[in-house]
Amino acid sequence: EATALGRGSGGNTPRTNIVRQERGGRLIQLGYYDGEQQTAFTVSLDRFDGARLVNRFDADRLTFRDGRWVAESGMFRDFGTDPARAPRVVTFNEIDTLTIGFTPEDLTRNYADASLLTLPRLTQFIDSQRRSGVEDLDKLLVNYHARLSLPFASVIVVLFGVALASQKKRGGLAVNFGLALMIGFVYLIFLRVSQTFGYSGAMPPLVAAWFANLIFLAAGLVTLRRASQQS
Repeated sequence: EATALGRGSGGNTPRTNIVRQERGGRLIQLGYYDGEQQTAFTVSLDRFDGARLVNRFDADRLTFRDGRWVAESGMFRDFGTDPARAPRVVTFNEIDTLTIGFTPEDLTRNYADASLLTLPRLTQFIDSQRRSGVEDLDKLLVNYHARLSLPFASVIVVLFGVALASQKKRGGLAVNFGLALMIGFVYLIFLRVSQTFGYSGAMPPLVAAWFANLIFLAAGLVTLRRASQQS
């Protein structure tokens, strides 16, 4: 899983020891990153084929210019397939044709707790993780879809409560109030259980986020229909 480890709380605060894993078995390490200058120092890009190191790219500096990363003062080593053979070595002063799956914004954002992000920032974070080659995004996707489904939860629970309240029961208001509490409690149980299944990958993130709503919507409509037939 791609990680961004370093000091600082985000923004343009300098960060150290940033490590990111990208598609194609490539591991990128930045020794120091200056967010204001959009420049990283002591940079290495290692490409692996399984456990075998295929090639390594080192640069003293990596700067974001005109929408692309530019590497300066470095060396490229191709180890080939024969471990007994000396690697092919190419030195360079500047290269601006690197394909790297993250932007300066990805390096300066602080995502210590993705649950605290606004929906647009969470969307950006998920896109960043996808570009970095992260495949296990189930928890983030469940949280994303849950942000969209939760506003409908209150409407569905109220619909269910109205359907129950429309039926004649002994106890009046007290019974209806107790039922409302029970409905809310059971809804939370369904929500947490479905999210847990979504986090583990046992249930698609979209289904996990909307499962409780769908169950209570169906139950509410059935209860409302029965109440109308009894009236």
